[in-house]
Amino acid sequence: MSDDSGKIEQRGIEHSPGVLFARTVAGGYWVIAGRIVTQILVTIKLIIVLRLLAVDDVGLIGVATLMMGTLTSFSEIGFHGAIVQKKTPVVPYLDTAWSMEIIRGMVLYALLFAAAPFIAQMRVPPEKVELTIALVRTIGLLFMLGPLANVATIYFLKELEFGKAFVLQSASEVVDFGITITIAVVYRSIWAVVAGKIAGCLVWTVLSYCMHSYRPRFTIDRSKARELWRFGKWVLGINVCGFLLTEGDDYFVWGYAGVAALAYYQTAYRFANTPATQITAVISQVAFPAYSKLQHDIPRLRSAYLKTFALTAFLAFPCSGLIIVFARDFVVLFPGERWLPAVPAMQILALKGLERALGASRGPLFMAVGKPGVATGLQIVKLTALVALIYPFTRLWGIVGTSWLIVLIGWGAQPFGSHLAARVLQCRLTELFRPCVLPLLGTLVMAGAVTLVRAAAFPHTNLFSFAVLAVMAGLVYLIMVYVGDHFGKGEIRAIIVEQMMFLRKRQGSLYRDECS
Repeated sequence: MSDDSGKIEQRGIEHSPGVLFARTVAGGYWVIAGRIVTQILVTIKLIIVLRLLAVDDVGLIGVATLMMGTLTSFSEIGFHGAIVQKKTPVVPYLDTAWSMEIIRGMVLYALLFAAAPFIAQMRVPPEKVELTIALVRTIGLLFMLGPLANVATIYFLKELEFGKAFVLQSASEVVDFGITITIAVVYRSIWAVVAGKIAGCLVWTVLSYCMHSYRPRFTIDRSKARELWRFGKWVLGINVCGFLLTEGDDYFVWGYAGVAALAYYQTAYRFANTPATQITAVISQVAFPAYSKLQHDIPRLRSAYLKTFALTAFLAFPCSGLIIVFARDFVVLFPGERWLPAVPAMQILALKGLERALGASRGPLFMAVGKPGVATGLQIVKLTALVALIYPFTRLWGIVGTSWLIVLIGWGAQPFGSHLAARVLQCRLTELFRPCVLPLLGTLVMAGAVTLVRAAAFPHTNLFSFAVLAVMAGLVYLIMVYVGDHFGKGEIRAIIVEQMMFLRKRQGSLYRDECS
């Protein structure tokens, strides 16, 4: 064990309620800032890649990342989540978790390397087979490099030090972005994406040791591993079910329609779910450790959950509405007209993005109170429906049918998940749904206004009309929500004002005020 273990564990003391809330809010803004930076870079990178590479090549990248995601999800041991959730000192568990992840990475790379020739035979154009094999084996190096990062950076999450996590994530993304764009523009090669991912991973690993003094050693304590696995096995179940739900449709589209259809479908899904992905990531990263510290105080846990859900609804509804209204304009102006076949699926999947965002706070809630099996059960039910129905939907209506199925399954399970969350929080179901009313009405008015103005004043798509309509949409939504909130209980404004007050104050002064 490192000599710094005592110093590390001192940071794990329990904070007073005020300090915890202040730290969670301040941390949340760091996570949001990190997500904004990341998403700007990822979106620009994706648009450039889509414009420069062939549709089949984009599909091959999707195949490689899909295979990596499969192996990752089906082998997730959940030790990091177990460490974040633990209330007892966790330093004795760090070396075991780090060592197990390294072994796991080596095994996964060996499996991917061996499977590459078989993967390349699955609906891949004959002239692309050798390229696919090399691509899959090279990108698989991430399995070897990723686990080498300093495991102690998990304290950035456990102790809500999200500013450090922001630096780590942003630096990695900037390097990935720079390498990918440079190679793509100069060579127009599929290898630009692979080189960027590997470079970003290397930067993450190096910085993790620069930013934390703990030095892990390769050692495995079997008793510690078994203890972490008691929690981690549920994380494995959640990840497997979640992966099959989010990527099982990709597999079917790939196997049934080929890599070009996969490229269109994945592109539609990425753009349609971008807001949901970021909102989900922020909630998971901030809410899980915060909820874990409140797991035995139901009134405070309920208050934190409802505030989080209200903010989520406030952001998620207009984002999904904007995607539905502007999907075609966006594709024509940025990725290019050859990607227009992805537009109908993108508009439908925006509804899936909304459902994902609204349900994002439930997973961390169930995990934090020690009931990860609840989330797993919900995933199994949705997965069963997906397996039973994906063939007829895709066969009859193509990727549009696949998209509708994903939406129907997600929204069909939403009431059940909310009911279970209400039971955990000991509140009425109507309390969970009430924050959705104003954002929904505001989004409907916004979409209608944009549609009418565009038809009357902007018959042709260009950057000017796109910008004007986007600004108008944002203003209409904010006005509608403000007016509705004014005549209601003012809950949304109260939550936003509360957050802004914490944002203006320095985190250090907050801590001193609360501790004095």
